[in-house]
Amino acid sequence: EAATPKEVERAVARSGFSRYVLVNDEGEPTGYLHLKDVLDLEDPVEFTEPVPPKRIRQLISIFRGTDLEDALAAMRRSGVHLARVFDESGATRGVLFLEDIIEELVGEVQDATRRGAPRT
Repeated sequence: EAATPKEVERAVARSGFSRYVLVNDEGEPTGYLHLKDVLDLEDPVEFTEPVPPKRIRQLISIFRGTDLEDALAAMRRSGVHLARVFDESGATRGVLFLEDIIEELVGEVQDATRRGAPRT
């Protein structure tokens, strides 16, 4: 969870993805960062310090048996692109990305931020 803006920028450059899940010491997802959450930092010292908590985006929680349409609606209502998926015991089973829901419902989405994505 103590990612620095510099680490986020490196991860984006390496992977092409713009959103990153943050986890605590137990590996539980606690929030996420979008590249644009760290791009506007002006003080060079801020690039080597952990991302300020106010810039970390919250995850919503969705039960693993939730229909994709309902998960999509919950994410849209909350204005989030990532959700923690939990099971009957409350344990985290994974993280659901909005893009994955959309691709499952309508087909492959061309994402210009991903490596190898065709330019349009």
